Amino acid sequence: MNIPIRGQLKTPRHGRLALLAPLALLLAACGEQNQTAGGGATDSEQSAQSGPRSCILAVGWTEREPYHYLGPDGSPYGTDIEIISGLAEQARCALRYRQIDQADGLQQLADGRIDILLGCRADGDAGDATIAYRQERYLLHVPRGRIPAQEDLTMLVQTGFKLGLISGTEYDPAIMELRNNPLYRDQFSESPNTEAALDRLLRGEVDGLLDDAVAVRAIARRKLLEQNIDTLFIAAGSGDIVLRIAPDKAQDGLLERFNQAIEEAQQNGKIDKIIERFG
Repeated sequence: MNIPIRGQLKTPRHGRLALLAPLALLLAACGEQNQTAGGGATDSEQSAQSGPRSCILAVGWTEREPYHYLGPDGSPYGTDIEIISGLAEQARCALRYRQIDQADGLQQLADGRIDILLGCRADGDAGDATIAYRQERYLLHVPRGRIPAQEDLTMLVQTGFKLGLISGTEYDPAIMELRNNPLYRDQFSESPNTEAALDRLLRGEVDGLLDDAVAVRAIARRKLLEQNIDTLFIAAGSGDIVLRIAPDKAQDGLLERFNQAIEEAQQNGKIDKIIERFG
């Protein structure tokens, strides 16, 4: 299958967005007495507002700027953090954030160590997924000035073009077919996250990187590398992003409550405003 490149995406030149003000500390939930977080940067309790809560939820998250990342005070910030804070307020739940290893997220969800896994792609196989609350778009990023003359990604790979991928990302079937073809397997290199993949791109270890445009732009802006990267439109796919909820919580009606909150936030434009502010 041929995958055409359709044009160049101009990267914004604005400065990094200011961090959100810290969320309020958890006040009360499920009839329990108030308590403060004891896990520092990796285990913090936050709530969108004061007042009684019908549940308290442990939210697992991993570093993926600008969607979820640590601020200078050791608290989680980002697009998804603000989105789930609003959803939890609507669902009358308080949140306890726990930074976890990305590779261990689904297992922690299945074991009941966390109640919600944040920022999941819709193709996972553990827990119960909400409806999608946002999307990621996977585009081709190349070093500035090294835009390939060939406007077909399949042909580029066939002529030796090396591609960087992000582990766990579900690209278009044509990309995965090339990745799994023994003839071209050595031309693909996977990185655990966007920052590592971007470093490899600029060191010349790969010729191009397929990753979410918003994530690449955020990392490049922070590292003052925006002038070093060109982003091109290609048919590399997109992914629906969902919350995954532990099965026992989902069966208790939590899945339905969060789905309703997502639908309302989409209808009134709250999610779009958050995405625009961080994007």
